Amino acid sequence: MQTELFDTLQHIQAAFAAKENETVLRAELQTYFDAVQRCARTAQSDETLLFARVGGLQILRALQNRIPPQGDAPVFALSLPALCENISFCADLLCASRKRVFFTGETEVFAACRPHAVLWATLNLLSDALLHSTGRYVFVDAARTGNRAVLTVSGEGEISLPAFYAAQKRTGGGLWFAAQTANLHGGGLYLCASAAFSTVAFSLPVAEPHLPQWRLPDFTDWLSDGLSPVYIALCDSIFPKTAL
Repeated sequence: MQTELFDTLQHIQAAFAAKENETVLRAELQTYFDAVQRCARTAQSDETLLFARVGGLQILRALQNRIPPQGDAPVFALSLPALCENISFCADLLCASRKRVFFTGETEVFAACRPHAVLWATLNLLSDALLHSTGRYVFVDAARTGNRAVLTVSGEGEISLPAFYAAQKRTGGGLWFAAQTANLHGGGLYLCASAAFSTVAFSLPVAEPHLPQWRLPDFTDWLSDGLSPVYIALCDSIFPKTAL
């Protein structure tokens, strides 16, 4: 069964590289994860099974990053502090053996945005910080500056400005998706770098009172679902020894 999983994973990886139809890829991934779950229930859980799971999560992440945020998606009022605090708490629980993640922002900051795009962009920034920060601590912040809501992710270590801008141009990368999300909302992706810390930020318009508020998923839903956005985006940090 595990050999079949490995062969199927290689087939899906090749289909993704060949830019196979998205609907077909999603169907194949659904079938693949069903097989992983069946294997987990009937066979001994070992590194091979975990490798199969992480491989599938990595393809899901790449597929999500390849699709730019949709401008026709409805706009809601999103509580940035609530979003960032939940994401930070989940990441801290799942990655605490290697990195600690803390939320340090304000309590009342509402942005007018497409919530799913902002959620995914934030997870991409956090994933980069967890993988590339040279220290143990990562900080997530949300604040209001004038008529803009600003979300930042900071980690120890220096990021070169040329590499930062080049990454934003690589279609399908995490920084590319985050930059696309910021641009869609009339902002941009910014870097504040020093020898000690690097902070990546993107801004969003502040929400007007009439906008409906987006209902943020409970963090326990993200933790209990092995295919939640948190597990997909942070798989290399949650399961570092099995990263491909």
